[in-house]
Amino acid sequence: MDQTYKTTKVTKETYEQAIPPSALSKYRTITDAIYVARSLEIRYLWIDALCIIQDDPEDVIRELAMMRSIYEGAYLTITAGCTLSSQDSFLDSAIPEAEHPDIQMRFCCQDGAEGSLFLQSQEQYDSKPADDPISARGWTLQEELLSSCILHFGPYSVLWRCATIIETDRGSGEPRYVKADERQSLDLASLQQLTPRTVKLRWIEIVQNYSRRRLSVPSDKLPALASIADLFSQVLPSRYLAGVWAADLHTQLLWYKDAPQPRPSYYIAPSWSWASSEGEVSYSGKYPVYVVSRLELLDCVVELESEKLPFGAVRSARMRAKGRVRRIGWSRSWRGLDSGFFFHFRPDWEDPDDIFNATNLIPDCTEDKKLLEQGTPEIWVLEVTTELSELSSGQIICLSHGLALLPAEGCFRRIGRFSHS
Repeated sequence: MDQTYKTTKVTKETYEQAIPPSALSKYRTITDAIYVARSLEIRYLWIDALCIIQDDPEDVIRELAMMRSIYEGAYLTITAGCTLSSQDSFLDSAIPEAEHPDIQMRFCCQDGAEGSLFLQSQEQYDSKPADDPISARGWTLQEELLSSCILHFGPYSVLWRCATIIETDRGSGEPRYVKADERQSLDLASLQQLTPRTVKLRWIEIVQNYSRRRLSVPSDKLPALASIADLFSQVLPSRYLAGVWAADLHTQLLWYKDAPQPRPSYYIAPSWSWASSEGEVSYSGKYPVYVVSRLELLDCVVELESEKLPFGAVRSARMRAKGRVRRIGWSRSWRGLDSGFFFHFRPDWEDPDDIFNATNLIPDCTEDKKLLEQGTPEIWVLEVTTELSELSSGQIICLSHGLALLPAEGCFRRIGRFSHS
């Protein structure tokens, strides 16, 4: 996004006195936000590009560490749902009502009086249409989840959302009250009311949502989620391991990507983390009838980019774990599915009772897929869980899930996830 108006070391002193109107004249999103704040008689307005010195790494880290408190403490958060860049106006970008008119129907009341019903499409009334540009940005998830009150300017309507009601300027005049299980925002009190299992599942859902979003800078993947991880740290008595919580390790290691993409050319996260590769994340074993962890975490060392941002970017990480591991004989046979590639392999032994007798493997990225297609000779599999799951037919089946590994300089590197039934 074009942000030539942003605060830098050069402009900081000038901006502290006053921001020249000419500096913002092209950036309608910013001037619109100022107009809305003044109209609501709100004195202070936080805009990341102006309130953070963009070319000062220390200031960026210091402010990122405070983002949770900034969103939680804000009177309201203004979201520009219908803009593609900071030069677009969210006040002038709404689709004209003439292009999406209500459907008017005659209605006869019980007393014989006639009136009218006006029907709106669900898309126009949704609290946040899925195709809003803002819903595709990685950094905006934290404002969506951590803000207690949101004033959302969408393509069809202006929407107010808080913990108790959702109301739009195209509504019936009666606000829609939000049930506890419908709340989109997160706060410490609501998380504390959840069971530990539900908290862990909520984190998984957030990661899945986040993985569908775009980041203009791939290395922001962990920093852009840091404020949400900060909140979860208050209810998960556990270490945060580059996007994965140690308390739920056996579930959160079992991510996979149906459509593997190229691995980033530079280090973002350890291979065990979903953040290490691009693409939408899915998980195995989220809702089993019964699950047994086969993995014991012995030690994990995570070197952070900055100790001031404990849930942010990492420089390196290494995990030591204990579990059942086998070297397998690799078969180059594979079949492609619409959702990705599932590789079939058989271990070196022929014991029909062994859990690794026939298994499917999904590679983490395109480089790993090519490696497997070439018939890599030395692959190891590490069992993570054994579980009982119920099919839609009601049948109970036994499944085993784990990681496929390659030796790499005194350790192993994850290259995929396997499942066996």
